[in-house]
Amino acid sequence: MKKKYLLTVGALCLALCGCGAGGNDAGKDDSIFEETENAEGSEAETAQTPEGGNDGEATDVSTIKPMPSYRVARKYFYNYYDGDMVTDDTEIDYSTYNNGLLFQGYNEVLLMDDSCKDYYPEMYQTLSDLAAADKAGSEEYVTEQTQMAKEDFENSLKEGYEFYGPYASEDTISIIRSDEKILSYYSYGYDFLGGVHGSYGIGGQTYDVETGKEIAITDVVKVDEEEFNKVIKDKLLETAEDEDQFMDLDSSLSHYRFNPKENDPEDYENYEYGYNWYLGNDGLHVVFNPYEIAAYAYGMSDITIGYDEFPGMIDERFAVTDNRSYIVPANIYITSASYDEDNESLHLRYTPEFEDPDENGDDYAKDLTLIRNGKSATIDEPFFVEYRFIKFYDVKTSDNKEYIYVTIPEMDDYWALLVYDITGDDVKAAGTMYYHSFETSDSDGYNIEPLFSDPEKMQFGRKEDSFGSFICYGDYNVGADGIPVLSSDYYTVSWCSDDIRSTKEITADVVDENGNVTEQGAVISAGESFKPLRTDAENWIDCQLGDGRIVRMQFTSTEYPATIGGDSVDDLFEGLVYAG
Repeated sequence: MKKKYLLTVGALCLALCGCGAGGNDAGKDDSIFEETENAEGSEAETAQTPEGGNDGEATDVSTIKPMPSYRVARKYFYNYYDGDMVTDDTEIDYSTYNNGLLFQGYNEVLLMDDSCKDYYPEMYQTLSDLAAADKAGSEEYVTEQTQMAKEDFENSLKEGYEFYGPYASEDTISIIRSDEKILSYYSYGYDFLGGVHGSYGIGGQTYDVETGKEIAITDVVKVDEEEFNKVIKDKLLETAEDEDQFMDLDSSLSHYRFNPKENDPEDYENYEYGYNWYLGNDGLHVVFNPYEIAAYAYGMSDITIGYDEFPGMIDERFAVTDNRSYIVPANIYITSASYDEDNESLHLRYTPEFEDPDENGDDYAKDLTLIRNGKSATIDEPFFVEYRFIKFYDVKTSDNKEYIYVTIPEMDDYWALLVYDITGDDVKAAGTMYYHSFETSDSDGYNIEPLFSDPEKMQFGRKEDSFGSFICYGDYNVGADGIPVLSSDYYTVSWCSDDIRSTKEITADVVDENGNVTEQGAVISAGESFKPLRTDAENWIDCQLGDGRIVRMQFTSTEYPATIGGDSVDDLFEGLVYAG
């Protein structure tokens, strides 16, 4: 799994002496963004000037690149004890600890959506290569940690001490800035390898979308390290919880370099570290993980330097426009009304349905309230409070409206999207939208699903039963009230029955990949295979035949059982499977 953000033994020793660790930017191409600017200028001319020069003709929109979109691939790991050791301890049978679970966790890798491959081939390939390498590293890491957990578990049986398990590792991808120039994201990792507590941290990565190359901090920051560190120091001190948080901060920061040297593992006092950073919509973020400049109890420090906060410090080419739309993970928290007395900071408060949590400490909520600056808005939506699955997003549109999106898992792979309007100083409940999860899988056992990175192209799924049960998804953008509205003309099918075949002759129109009719009234013989591709979920469905042709069939009804030409689909086809 990703370990870029974790401390090495040498870094940890130095951190405990008052100095920290970070990412390494050495070896990156300082001319990346310069190349990008030239490339983008060429693309812009191509998009705005028809071939042969600009003579007043309309723009050829087919040459304009869409905003890049991304997907996350995730794999879960659950490894159990496979040995034969048991214990005679009658009080605690350690051999059944957590049902023999030694290691659990998940790994995430970032991919570019296939629809963007032809527009951003270099970035597409870069992410594919990074994902392949990370998957291989993840498998190796899980195998190693499972073996360590097994040895720890067996030693606990021999020595009679408690096994503090299971071991765990989690890696989560969060895109923080995504546009036609920049992809900047961080990986949040958590590891528990026995002991008193786990370790966690983030590692930022930033790429030029045109070239697919990683951007160096020297592309972004245009002052020397001394001036840069002075700003970082002032920012850190502004966030200090007490005067003891940052001990000897000058000494700690003095070890950070734009281009750190290769370190001698035995020479801790002269270690050099690269800055751990990423770009947000609000500026350059510099991160220090636990132990790097402060004790573990103080947690992680993430400071922000605005793009125009210090003139000349950050290259203006990386700045964002004021009316730029975005959707990013929101830095808010959720808590129970039983304990919450905060009516000022931006956060979420749920009302427990029952007086006491269940035996696992979990709550069932009957509503969710967003609070900010003494104002609040409540949406009545019952849900099971599973903190690890509830996600929050800050959404800003090009007309400067701002919303908080909250996604909450429901039953049977359905989700609720709760929308709050926080435009200006007000807080309003916009409403709730329900959708179905959808995902595909790859040969490595990873499930792939979309990431929210562009409020003009968010993908949500739905379940249909008009051609057997199938899952499809469409593109949505932010509606006038903040609730997503469908923007695509159809839904793409992501999951359906495996082997659908016609039992009778069927008349349908043949269409091309874009849905244009190329042959009307084609007769499809009985026994032909049908694979659903897309549908408008009301009037028609396109299927690919075994011979490669795509046919469009018109529904006379989509109510179960759906009908085509007045005949039930169950009479026209075999192999239709219904779920739920």
